[in-house]
Amino acid sequence: MISVDRKIELAGITKNLKHFREFTRQCVTQADVSEEVAWKLTLAVDEAVTSIIRSQTVGLKTSQILIQDIELHIDINEVRFKAVISESEKEFHYDEDDFDKLLEEAKRLRKYDLSTFMLCRVMDEVNYEFKKGYANQLTVIKFL
Repeated sequence: MISVDRKIELAGITKNLKHFREFTRQCVTQADVSEEVAWKLTLAVDEAVTSIIRSQTVGLKTSQILIQDIELHIDINEVRFKAVISESEKEFHYDEDDFDKLLEEAKRLRKYDLSTFMLCRVMDEVNYEFKKGYANQLTVIKFL
């Protein structure tokens, strides 16, 4: 197995999902991860990034949306696959009426969100770190 340590940073918009997916696929291919494991890792990272992008816009009016960059750092060695997905926190202000709509939309979308389930099924470790005013960070590890 070949060690790989690469990063990509793109705007957190749905049209960039294919670039995050291709990047993940290139990393696991370069590291010579088995086809079955590579497919699962690519799918799990794709679901996580998709969920993060969706959460940026849930229930917001177009004028309120602040597109954040998402950084995907993949580090693979002979022992494990590690992906760190980071986004900078940008605060936005909303009215009380908007907050109720935000909660309703989040509940509706959660029904279709497979990312947590997928990550827990595929990965061996899943850690989420939130620090107000700093980057939110999701770290996932799969021992190979």
